[in-house]
Amino acid sequence: MEAGIYYYRRLHQLASGCNRSLPMILIHADVGKILQFAADGDGGSLAEYLSGLIERLEHAGATIAAIAAVTPHMCVDALRQRASVPIVDLLEVVRREARPGKRALIVGTRTVMESRLFNSLAGMSFVELSQDELAEVDSLYKTIVRLPEQRELALVSLVERVRAVHRREQPDVIVVAGTDLSPSFSKGEVADLPIVDACELHIQAIHQRLVT
Repeated sequence: MEAGIYYYRRLHQLASGCNRSLPMILIHADVGKILQFAADGDGGSLAEYLSGLIERLEHAGATIAAIAAVTPHMCVDALRQRASVPIVDLLEVVRREARPGKRALIVGTRTVMESRLFNSLAGMSFVELSQDELAEVDSLYKTIVRLPEQRELALVSLVERVRAVHRREQPDVIVVAGTDLSPSFSKGEVADLPIVDACELHIQAIHQRLVT
């Protein structure tokens, strides 16, 4: 639920800044179920599960839908075919930010990192993390999501790992692709890193869709 609340708060901030009131409806998805579908590569079952949630949102009055997380976008094409309301697609937003010829480090779940953000950054090259590094980042991310009492320590460890990889590899951009990472990677202590926050781009796109 933390991811949905983060999106809600950011959208509220953006709406307040332009003196608008945005009607929004939240529904909670089972994070454990989503991560298991992703680990199994079962995009069909994930799309079916999410389409059921979107249908409930539509019955509550929603006219557009957005998923406040990155990993579930692995099934966004199949989900779009099932859903009866338009979906604001994070991957579509990220594609517009792709810079051909640049080199990127992607930070997120293992599914997101190994798929290179579901092949949404056309023309870019990527930092290849070792299997140990992939496992470490994925484990820290899941700790952040699932274990609130260990969240802050895991975030510190993850930022340290990202800094170490940045020093070694010198990527042009670090794509932070996880809603639970956005608050930490938007703070001043990482201002020296070339961060692109995929979820913040998504939030901005949702806001634009709501006000136009």
